[in-house]
Amino acid sequence: MKSNHRSGADKFVLRVLSGKKIFDFDDEDHVDEVGFSAAVEFILHRADIKTVGQLKRMSDSELLQIPGIGPGRLKKIRKLIP
Repeated sequence: MKSNHRSGADKFVLRVLSGKKIFDFDDEDHVDEVGFSAAVEFILHRADIKTVGQLKRMSDSELLQIPGIGPGRLKKIRKLIP
């Protein structure tokens, strides 16, 4: 049986082809589907941040409180998930 679950790369391609914003992830998408570096994924998982929705609801100051996230990583995160 084939799974209907699409990877982040598949969603990226579909959004490009459909004309949607490239970084328009759904709130229920997992952070490991976004395309973050392995280090950022590890930090987010360690902080129990699993979905794009959780990440969207966090302020920059909340993210900066997480060990391992400084201004540089915050900028990379917000580039993909504003």
